[in-house]
Amino acid sequence: MQHRSLSALDLASEAARRSVSYERRRALPVLVKPRKLNVWSFMKESIGKDLSRVSTPITFNEPLSMLQRFCEDLEYAQLLVKAESVQDSCLRTAFIACFVISQYSSSANRQCKPFNPLLGETFDFKQEEEGGWGEEEGKGGRWRWVSEQVSHHPPISACYADSPIFEYFGQYEPKNKFTGKDMEVTPRGTLHIKLKKWNEEYTFTKATSSLHNLIVGKMYVDNHGTVYVKNHCSGEQAKITLMKKGGWFGDRAHEVQASITTAGGEERYKLHGKWTEEVVLEDVQAQTREVVWTRHELPPNHVEMYHFSRFGITLNEITEEMRDSLPPTDCRFRPDQRLYENGEVKAAAKEKLRLEDKQRKARKQRESAGEKWTPRWFELKENSTTCKEEWTYKGTYWNVRETRQYEDLPDIF
Repeated sequence: MQHRSLSALDLASEAARRSVSYERRRALPVLVKPRKLNVWSFMKESIGKDLSRVSTPITFNEPLSMLQRFCEDLEYAQLLVKAESVQDSCLRTAFIACFVISQYSSSANRQCKPFNPLLGETFDFKQEEEGGWGEEEGKGGRWRWVSEQVSHHPPISACYADSPIFEYFGQYEPKNKFTGKDMEVTPRGTLHIKLKKWNEEYTFTKATSSLHNLIVGKMYVDNHGTVYVKNHCSGEQAKITLMKKGGWFGDRAHEVQASITTAGGEERYKLHGKWTEEVVLEDVQAQTREVVWTRHELPPNHVEMYHFSRFGITLNEITEEMRDSLPPTDCRFRPDQRLYENGEVKAAAKEKLRLEDKQRKARKQRESAGEKWTPRWFELKENSTTCKEEWTYKGTYWNVRETRQYEDLPDIF
């Protein structure tokens, strides 16, 4: 199904139609003192298992859904705006690579896991301010995002974001494993970026993320591995290497390097820095260097707010306008997550068990009836770039949201 892509006029008109303007919140409702998670008594039975099939205590969680965590990847969308503005296609590839690196910044010090989305759960977000989340006004651009949990076993989340400048879409299929003292998340699924002005498409996958020292020592998050960003129009490629903390050659925690090459293999640009701090762009031919990305300053008391960024703090916020217009499957309506954010831990734990039981019963009913789950907003289709089946946006979400015709949506909460 074809869908009309978002234009600058669309978002400007949408913002103008809002009857009530509001300032996004700057803090969570309840501050939480940092605590050491007592995981051994629970996790010792889960060594080597796929943790997506294990129900964890709610105290292991942060008050966001995995769908919201994935949306955090667009915090630095101004880098896509910058990429669109340059003439050199190899330099555009470098800025796309820098954007990919920036996605890891939100994971720094995030020791709690997001809520596993229920099958059919959704999340949308509209970035309507030109300034985005950067300090430089006018650089962030406007964009909107929609995501849906399209599969429960294996867990797969599909997303689609668009703006007058770019499209961002793909699927996240995290594979979790507890090794005995660490937890590894190995992501599967391809992500796509399209720059509309240049009719260019880029693809990439995610590196491995690990949470170390779950049993003894100070816990820390590490992202490591090699990520390839490919420009399918020009053949240019960026090879991103995220260094693993420690090792024989000294502590290189958070370090990242990237080499951007032409279709013929000539290195034109380099990126280096730390995904927790900043990234420097180096022009190999001109022998110049420039800081092209700096991580946003974290809000006050971020240690007591799960180390959320200013952007992350807003994702579970719900206004009266949202209550009236969001579909009932949106994770901001999820009762266990809302109770947990408000500090009502015991009530949240009870709701979490109820929702998990409700989901199991619904699955058994479908199996007994010989019915197959069908996602509402995405469908499985062959992607023309990767030539693989991928979860593809149907193009209908925002029109339905406008009319609020939600009669056919499942009751998941």
